[in-house]
Amino acid sequence: MPIALILAILLLLALIVGGLRKRSGHPERPPDPAGQLGQTGRRLYTRRNFLKLAGATAGAAALSYSGVDELFDEWHRGNVRGDASDAVAHFAKEYGENYIAFSALAYGLADWALPGTAIGRWGRQCFTATGCGLPVLWTWQRVLGGSRPSDEKEWGPRYRPFTDENSVSGHTFLGAIPFLVAAKELGHPVGAWTLRALSPMTGWSRINDERHYLSQVLLGYGLAWESVQAADLSPVEASPEAPSSTE
Repeated sequence: MPIALILAILLLLALIVGGLRKRSGHPERPPDPAGQLGQTGRRLYTRRNFLKLAGATAGAAALSYSGVDELFDEWHRGNVRGDASDAVAHFAKEYGENYIAFSALAYGLADWALPGTAIGRWGRQCFTATGCGLPVLWTWQRVLGGSRPSDEKEWGPRYRPFTDENSVSGHTFLGAIPFLVAAKELGHPVGAWTLRALSPMTGWSRINDERHYLSQVLLGYGLAWESVQAADLSPVEASPEAPSSTE
């Protein structure tokens, strides 16, 4: 818990010191959290995104059934993992724990009550991205039924529908969202790209700890990316008059 709190404080300081650009067109009170979830859901659950979902599943299946997942796991274990990587992974893993998502909810509620603050905008987007992405995550995990490297089950990363629930990394999904949202909101390109570079660290920690295969981490990160795009509060996408993409 202390590590996660330190990370949260550093992230919020980065948002403040970096000088978030205030986007025009939002002087009024933002939608309530339920309304914001609805708006984000309509942008996330589109035909185009479901096609992306199918494509990502096919790509992950190629990694799983070709043996790349297991080869990468063996290579990482033999060439990367050690005391130093374990220490970094222990630090990075904390940002994928469930209580991190609840902290975003608190910031989102603060933004609803006191609109116009950069931190509140960050928290509200984290909350809506997480809330709209979780149903896809939970369904994906259970329907595909892949296993963890550390479980040593015979089918490994290959799919056994409804047999297991580790085909998509939930830690990767939760851990990437705060950094991806902050990167979209930061006005400085160096800071934004630094945050994007940090966003896969929680996913990498799951590979290091042998809790997920490469394909499972990539699926979790891809879902986080699409959820953050849907939760974006830029004036065009957040405006009720703006046409929504249903292609």
